[in-house]
Amino acid sequence: MHAAPSQRFRTALVSTYGIEFVLILFTVFWGLMVGMLAVYHSYLVSQNLTSGDGQRHMPENVFHQGGLFANAKATLCFQADETITNNRLDAAEEIVVTTL
Repeated sequence: MHAAPSQRFRTALVSTYGIEFVLILFTVFWGLMVGMLAVYHSYLVSQNLTSGDGQRHMPENVFHQGGLFANAKATLCFQADETITNNRLDAAEEIVVTTL
């Protein structure tokens, strides 16, 4: 006769010193942490906020585009201004490397 599934699980935990239980708790903990972080940042993208703006609870958001999809498009499909990239390239050209 076979043992009940719960009895087999307890036997497995005892024979491996409970490492499976610790691994399950570890995985659930980090899964929840990453999940909550993903939800929070999805909210920030939907409201077109930065992390600092979200924590200050500003009454008015000047970057709000009017809706969820418009905010996501503005955040994820942003086209950088050429002056920003050119300034970074100019600054990179000014770096001088010396050898000893």
